[in-house]
Amino acid sequence: MSAAQATREADGRLVLRGPLTFATVDELLATVRAAAGVPRLRVDLDAVSTTDSAGVALLVEILRVARRQGGEVTFENPPDQLLAIAGTSGLDAVLLGRSSGGDVLATAAPVSGSGN
Repeated sequence: MSAAQATREADGRLVLRGPLTFATVDELLATVRAAAGVPRLRVDLDAVSTTDSAGVALLVEILRVARRQGGEVTFENPPDQLLAIAGTSGLDAVLLGRSSGGDVLATAAPVSGSGN
């Protein structure tokens, strides 16, 4: 699979598929921002094939949007590569819900898309 995809499933999950990289996350921004506007969002990462720091930034953006609207996010099935990158940046606890992450998320710059 060469293109990244973000799909809302019938059960309400947001499923991310394919590579979450600098080359692909831009095309997912509108979909994930809209999906984050629900009270409780489950994001399934099982079909993510590869990622870089832009993929981690995309997940932080989902958290930021959800928290601004009073919502909660759960990331399910994070791949090892994503966990390693998040761990290196100190965001693994935030993304896995082991920390409130308020300070990190309050100061993190939002992901910007071209044309946004």
